[in-house]
Amino acid sequence: VDEARSCHMPYCARAPPPPVRPPTSGLASSSAPPNRSISVLFIGTARLPNHDREWAVRALRFVPGSRVISLHNRSEDNEGMRELMREATFTLCPAGDVPDSPRIYQAIARGSIPLLDAQFQPPPLAAWPRFSAPITYVNQWRRKLLLPSPEHTARLQRAVEQHARRFECRAGNPAFRTFIARALGAMASPVQGNG
Repeated sequence: VDEARSCHMPYCARAPPPPVRPPTSGLASSSAPPNRSISVLFIGTARLPNHDREWAVRALRFVPGSRVISLHNRSEDNEGMRELMREATFTLCPAGDVPDSPRIYQAIARGSIPLLDAQFQPPPLAAWPRFSAPITYVNQWRRKLLLPSPEHTARLQRAVEQHARRFECRAGNPAFRTFIARALGAMASPVQGNG
């Protein structure tokens, strides 16, 4: 792939983003994570040739309040399942057959913090560390996920709600329009060093 002449297009989530809540003042309210009934949600197929994905899903057994919805194939996926992301503080988004996943953008659109695989290469639409977290484990045996602290989770939650609109794939979205214009400009410009 000629990276100078390619464009990484993110998946476009169909859900309207969560409402942006006004910033809160005071330490108690700003450090408490939002009240969501699912701590970590995974929706997808756990058994793929990628062992990292299977380990990440298995590690959820030891996370209180987590929920796994195993699909046998992609056709089982539906909007009702994706709406569960509105109840999830985190959505587990391990790499599958490719590092990118629609789950990442679906989670963001529903205000859930995506837990991202190290293979994921985010498109330059936003500062990803502000509203996402890496999939990390308590130890090298990968038996339990290590989640951000409650204070960090609260910051991530506020940020994912603020950044969700950047991922709306529509012409009226200035962030998306700028991203497309830059990508097309880079693809149209002469490639340096070939000659």
